[in-house]
Amino acid sequence: MTAAGAEGGTAAEAGQRSIGQIIDDGSWSGYQKLILFLVALTIIFDGFDAQIIGFSIPALAAEWGVDRAAFAPVVASGVFGMMIGSTTIGPIVDQIGRRTTIIGAVLVYGAATLAAAAAPDMTTLAILRFVAGAGIGAALPAATTIAAEFTPARHRTIAIVAAIVCVPLGGVLAGLTSQVMLPDFGWRSLFVIGGVLPLALALFLLRALPESPSWLSLKPLRSDDLVQLMRKMGHVVIPGELAQRQTDRLLGVGEAAAKIFGRSLIRRTVALWVICFLSMLTIYSSFNWLPALLTASSMDGRDAGHMLTAYNFGGVAGSLLSALIITRFGSRPTLTPIAFLAAITAYAATTFDPASQTLALGILFAVNGACVNGLQAAIYALCAHSYATNIRGFGTALTLGVGRVGAIGSALVGVAFVSAGRFDAFLIFSACAMLGVTMMLLFLDSHIPPADRAAN
Repeated sequence: MTAAGAEGGTAAEAGQRSIGQIIDDGSWSGYQKLILFLVALTIIFDGFDAQIIGFSIPALAAEWGVDRAAFAPVVASGVFGMMIGSTTIGPIVDQIGRRTTIIGAVLVYGAATLAAAAAPDMTTLAILRFVAGAGIGAALPAATTIAAEFTPARHRTIAIVAAIVCVPLGGVLAGLTSQVMLPDFGWRSLFVIGGVLPLALALFLLRALPESPSWLSLKPLRSDDLVQLMRKMGHVVIPGELAQRQTDRLLGVGEAAAKIFGRSLIRRTVALWVICFLSMLTIYSSFNWLPALLTASSMDGRDAGHMLTAYNFGGVAGSLLSALIITRFGSRPTLTPIAFLAAITAYAATTFDPASQTLALGILFAVNGACVNGLQAAIYALCAHSYATNIRGFGTALTLGVGRVGAIGSALVGVAFVSAGRFDAFLIFSACAMLGVTMMLLFLDSHIPPADRAAN
């Protein structure tokens, strides 16, 4: 059999299938993995820029002579920007394409983060964090969508999670960078690094990142681009002979919304929204306030930063592990116990003293971060599985937009617990949120099947 026949079939064979089916039936080529790597880089910098404010707050408070709780508007503005970016990009990403959206988003959050390094006051910083947040929020749904559409179904979960795991990986890098840069160069150095690297990446993506093949298949005038792209992936296709499906056309915003909220999809939409809301509420409460909560409970500031790094490091390992288990067993039997374990570890942490039992807390935060971030990463894979190509970007973006509402709520939650000095109450709150996620995972009707069933 020829290479074309082994990986994508002959032109005649391809004519009986859609682009999505050709990709699903073919191999996961080196070129497709390269695209996943480029997407992962955008998300690493996304996670870095999203979390540097959490590491910077103690230094900012000391330099500007304000209480840490006063940074709630700055934190909230960044997360509010993420919500705006996520929700507004929904209808756009399915219209203008995944590539244009990703590059534009990286340029926005890179430029705004670099400008924030020169912020002279709280108001300016809050405005720039809003702009950066809009870019960060816009990048994720487009990035996960393009990762899904370049990957065969049997590998899709691990590909999406491998991309999303780069959010906590970016947080780990932000934590390590802050430990090196903050003592000698101050908080502004973090924002310079967080701005320059994404801007350089955006210039590289202009040359290296292609458009999604599934999206190109919806644009008859881009058939030549589709043929060339599929050839790079090892497939021979003739656009005029591709099988047509109901999803092989672009939908207007109203029509797409009607499908997402229609009778056949409303249950999964509601479940995904609640899961995303509660998980982002929990994650961003930790991202933005964990060091401040711990130092308010008498933990050394450096140790408090290590706790957030442990949380993110656990998130990287837990996300990848959960993806591998989902691939083997499916998402329902994997994610439900993970959510329950997240609740247990959060509650267990209330029994330890932050001032004297840092090692035990670090282990618990790593396990909790593994569970919560593993859940959050899986949401993107669940969205890709739950929505068809022509509503995938919109459906994913709406889900993330609702999740960002929870992230905005984290600013209020953090202020309340920091002001009260109630680290234990924060942990109980997190445990209750994870119990809610457990219930919604049982309610969800669109779980990812094991890889052997997805291939059939």
